[in-house]
Amino acid sequence: MKKTLGYSAVLFFCIGLGVYAWKIANTGYNEFLWNDSVVKRRFSKNSLLVVGEESIEQADIDFEIGILTKNLKLSKTFSSSATEKEDEKKFVEPLREKVLESLVERKLLYQYLTKEKDFARVKKDLETQCKREYQDFVVKHPEDFQEQGARQKLKQRVCEMSIVKNYLEKEVYQHITISEDDAKEFYKKHIEQFRAPNATYIRQIVFADEKTARRTAPLLSKQNFVAMAKQYSIAPEAEFGGYLGPIYAGSGMPRFYDVVYPMKKGQISNILKSTYGFHIILIIEKEKEHILSYSEARIKLIEKLKQIEEEKAFKKWVQLSLDSIPLNHPPRAW
Repeated sequence: MKKTLGYSAVLFFCIGLGVYAWKIANTGYNEFLWNDSVVKRRFSKNSLLVVGEESIEQADIDFEIGILTKNLKLSKTFSSSATEKEDEKKFVEPLREKVLESLVERKLLYQYLTKEKDFARVKKDLETQCKREYQDFVVKHPEDFQEQGARQKLKQRVCEMSIVKNYLEKEVYQHITISEDDAKEFYKKHIEQFRAPNATYIRQIVFADEKTARRTAPLLSKQNFVAMAKQYSIAPEAEFGGYLGPIYAGSGMPRFYDVVYPMKKGQISNILKSTYGFHIILIIEKEKEHILSYSEARIKLIEKLKQIEEEKAFKKWVQLSLDSIPLNHPPRAW
């Protein structure tokens, strides 16, 4: 179990690495660009590269992996047996490759953007922001990166990531707009994407113990459920009167869905036990499967189209950096 959790946690960090580093938050793109990138075809596994005039060494890759995995304690996650060590090696090698790919991409974008003619105009603000982010990181991790060399590497990493991200946000993505006509056209062509499933809107009260739940259950009604949730529930949504929103089939709450689906609006459930406590649920609304109207879908639709356009712009900038910044293997030392 520990080994599986270790695999999953590191893989999660690995997948998230390129997304945070080189794209605006919430662009909706959740895969490495490297899957179809021309960059990946220019080097083989475990190669070290020169990006522009800056070399990428094994120590740089180790530093990146150290930041990503510093809280995972891999040495305790994996067994010391020969088989487990081999499994760990097979897992870590792809991680190193992904880190190298992301590191090359970061260097390419940073070098290209800082040479842009518009960069001088925003340089001061971007550098101020990157210093702030670096200081915030150091404050949150006071025991880490004590050595001067490590601090310098960390500052370079944070500032490269910050400058690229914020430059694209301010100078590229914020100028992207979606017209109402384009949004309506997309809605008409992809109307099945806007099908809303059966939904049940609920409030709940979560009790810490069964005794309190059984004592309170007979006192509950539609009229007092909100007040009782605020008074008794130990769940975070208690301050909102126990409002949990809609749940759907396949929403990750199968047991709850099976219970609430046949219930009617205004009905209160029996006590349900879970690992979180003892639940009592009120059905506040039920909706059948239907196609969202354009007005209902409009906000999320425009967000989706903006994400698509941001992704196109991002790929364009990556291609420009590939065409402008040389990417080479270092000469062999013999």
